This record gives sequence, C-alpha cells and structure tokens, in this order.
Amino acid sequence: MKRLILTGLVVLLFVLLAAPTALSYWEERQLTFDGDWNHQLDNNLNWSADCRWIAYDTRAFSGGIGNTLTLEKVNIVSQEVVTIYNASNPDPTSGFGPGTAAVSYFPAEDMVIAIR
Repeated sequence: MKRLILTGLVVLLFVLLAAPTALSYWEERQLTFDGDWNHQLDNNLNWSADCRWIAYDTRAFSGGIGNTLTLEKVNIVSQEVVTIYNASNPDPTSGFGPGTAAVSYFPAEDMVIAIR
C-alpha cells in the first residue's frame, strides 16, 4: 500500500512539474497584424506539408468572395507573409471580381488550390 501511494505521489509531482512547460509551448499568438482585411481560413488543409506555413485568403469584411483578390501564406516561426496569388482584372465598373478564396494546401506538396 505504501509503495502504491509513493508511486502515485511521484507521478503527481512529475505531472505538476512538467505541465507548465508543456502548456507554455502551446500558447496562442497572433501571426498577422494587418487590420485592413480579413485573414480567412478555409475549413481544411490550411497547413503546408512541412507544417511551417498557414494559407488564407484576404476576404473583405463585406462582399464575400467576389471582392477577394489575394491569397497569402504566413510562416508560423518568422511571421513572414507571402502573397501566393493576386487576382487580376477586377471589374472596372464595380471594383469587384473575379474573386478568389478558400485556399487549401495539397497534402504532400508545396502547392495550393483555391476557388476562382
């Protein structure tokens, strides 16, 4: 019985000492700071195959995909932002279109696909 209690206390001590270190590794932090547009994640495959980049579209606060002209990716370590695609030929009468959004990475390659 004493051995069981001692083992339990050792395990508890280990968990209490290791938990702050493990939790600090998973802190949430902001990667992008440009507030002029959204950073919209699609619902799947936002991470690159090497897990270093997150791809997103810069969907406007209103107007949806029709006025989204840029796809970007951000490096989770350096916070470098790279424009992946910039749609050309917005409609000169309204400034909208052709629109591009819902960017997703290929599972095993450094390539993306998106709605256009």
